[in-house]
Amino acid sequence: MTKKNKIKATIAASAGLIIILSIFFEVRRASVLNPECSSLSKEEKNLLSDKLENLYPERLQRLHPLPYKNQAGFDINSGSAVLIDTATGNILYEKNPDTLIPPASMTKLVEMAVVFEDVKNGKIKLTDTVPLPPESWAENLPWDASRMGLKKDDKVDLKTLLTGLAVASANDGSIAVANYVEGRMDKFVARMNSLIHNLGLKNTFFVESSGYSAQNITTAREFTDFSLWYITSFPESLKDYHSVKEFTYPEHNGWTISNTNKLLDELEGCDGLKTGFIDESGYNIALTAVRNGQRYLAVIMNGPGRSTLEGNYYRQIDGTRLMDYAFNNFESYRPEEKYEYVISNPGCKEEAFKLIPAEKLDFTIPKAAHGKIQCKVIKPDFVSEEVNAGQVLGKLIFHADNVALRTVDLVSDRTTTQKSGPGLIADKIIVWSLRRSM
Repeated sequence: MTKKNKIKATIAASAGLIIILSIFFEVRRASVLNPECSSLSKEEKNLLSDKLENLYPERLQRLHPLPYKNQAGFDINSGSAVLIDTATGNILYEKNPDTLIPPASMTKLVEMAVVFEDVKNGKIKLTDTVPLPPESWAENLPWDASRMGLKKDDKVDLKTLLTGLAVASANDGSIAVANYVEGRMDKFVARMNSLIHNLGLKNTFFVESSGYSAQNITTAREFTDFSLWYITSFPESLKDYHSVKEFTYPEHNGWTISNTNKLLDELEGCDGLKTGFIDESGYNIALTAVRNGQRYLAVIMNGPGRSTLEGNYYRQIDGTRLMDYAFNNFESYRPEEKYEYVISNPGCKEEAFKLIPAEKLDFTIPKAAHGKIQCKVIKPDFVSEEVNAGQVLGKLIFHADNVALRTVDLVSDRTTTQKSGPGLIADKIIVWSLRRSM
């Protein structure tokens, strides 16, 4: 081959190589700009979930502060209270939420939760006939204990006793139920405390099931937390027990008892939950109401009153004020978009990862912001380094009228590892060219 032909061949080969490299880099560039991402395996999802729970412990919490500053602008008569949106767990109002106060007969909600769990697990049935030990006979109770009127030879089923707990705040019924489920009171109370411990509540403790003892202790915050779990776990209890306005025992020839929760008649949408009073606690109430599919929950404790009539008066004022404040001023917000993004990861074997919200996106907003919520998304176009699962790489900022309402981190859904050799060199060239063109 002549020297001239060799030069031509070299030029042709070089041109061909340039064309091939150009095509390669253009294809690679396109894949970087338009990445595809494989789905996580079940094991990878579990690992990510565990990691996010460590990085964002609030993911496991049921109660959350409002994601923006809010001032209620009013006070209530009771010494302690917490008000929440049940859809989001956002706290809308609080007053001395961590003060230790006996729950009084609100304790019976925890007793009912233990029973409902055993019913759900098939250990007992609501139709079971419950033996009545002497300590559960109404005549053997302290004179000031609330009761449904159990007598020595009564034949009564478990559902009737639970109705007595919910409506009449029956201490005699509480004793009978505890003894039936676990054989004796101390074993049943151990179940109650175990349930509370498993819910992560550290300042709540019980010594008996009815709430008569001042040694039972809780806080408004923790009992709100429990109550949210309770109505979420056993929503049928509202209709079947806590919204029942009166109860006759024995059914055909007994005396009729009105529900101790007078707000069932006074507050729109009220369908529970439970009152409580002993001298050491003042007048307490776990209160919930629903209107147009929106539900709020409040626990109000240490209410004033020198008599039941006066105590109920202040409970109604405080309960109504808090619920009207919630319904008039707030609503739950759930974005329609998932806000998940595939991000190219040139230089790494996985090629791409997903950015996902680190937390649930539901939150409570002022009604004035309805229809105005917008989301500013801050995220990279691509990342050329290794990333770790759960690593923060972006943010979502929800806002209305230029006021930030909530900020949520965007995190990597997986860990990636760097390439080596020619593949890494090629991707570095791609990244260099992309950055020059931006």
